[in-house]
Amino acid sequence: MLKITPEKVSLNLKKNNYVCYVLYGIEVFYLEETKKKILNKAKKKGFCLLKIFYLKKEKDILKFLKIKTQNNLFFSKKIIILYIQYNIQKTIFNYLLKKIFNKLDKNLLLIIYYFQSKFHYLNNSQNFPCLFIECTIPNNNQLLIWLRKKILDIDLNIDPVAITMLCQYYEKNILGLSNAITILFLVFKKKKVTYKKVLKIISDSSKFLVYDWLFSLFNQELDKSIRILNHLVLKKNQILLLIKLLQKDISQLIYLKKTSTFYQQKKFLSFFEKLKNNFLKKKSIFFSLEKLHKILQYLISIEIIYKKSYEYIVIDKLKKIIILICCKKQ
Repeated sequence: MLKITPEKVSLNLKKNNYVCYVLYGIEVFYLEETKKKILNKAKKKGFCLLKIFYLKKEKDILKFLKIKTQNNLFFSKKIIILYIQYNIQKTIFNYLLKKIFNKLDKNLLLIIYYFQSKFHYLNNSQNFPCLFIECTIPNNNQLLIWLRKKILDIDLNIDPVAITMLCQYYEKNILGLSNAITILFLVFKKKKVTYKKVLKIISDSSKFLVYDWLFSLFNQELDKSIRILNHLVLKKNQILLLIKLLQKDISQLIYLKKTSTFYQQKKFLSFFEKLKNNFLKKKSIFFSLEKLHKILQYLISIEIIYKKSYEYIVIDKLKKIIILICCKKQ
């Protein structure tokens, strides 16, 4: 067993072949990007996606193993993605992998997707041809490595000072950083991207700053959420947008808590929207229905106050919303 971080995935895929990849962590962008890289490489080698299976409770493991045996999945060049959607015990996970690895061969590729900050590794894991990829929130060094590789991949001509500024501005928000790089590439293409050009893009991209606020909010980063809110207050016509987008996301969280069906029109969404919805799906486990309904009702009352032109009251109430969401208690 080998454990690596996402910035090393591309190089590892070129050098090695594994029959099983375990993606774990709480950084949705890394999880989705890594999964996409693995799938792209596998499809170039003649693999095709056969089935996506969701483990929501321990009984589902037996169903999963039974389905695979019945359909002879291990005798064709197929890909299976297994989403683990509950806090699986170490002994149960070991049992699952041992059962799977007894039947794995070069014609089957298994991707295990586990949204969990900590992971229980296998004992004697060197016996299993498995690559663990830790998709946690990146530190400053990892973010810089990822950014430099991204810039190289898209052939973006950018000053080193501008690169440093992007890393400092987006901190640990790799999704926001990815969107910023995409905008810079589309706007400037082969032109030199300077510090001033990056500063202008950041200043003008108030929409993306709003999404930065939402992501920091659901990541329960209290100080960062308030800091971004204070900055947005200085811009005109942003408060109502904040309220409306937060209402939409809270409503989506409530929907996710009430149903196991997840956005059936997902294939029609943009890459950014898919990531955002996946992000909300993962975060839904941290909020009770009671708390979400309370926040939604509070937002509706804030909107009414805002429309009556009491903006100074609205800012204080939005800060209370931030504290309510970032509070660990349900």
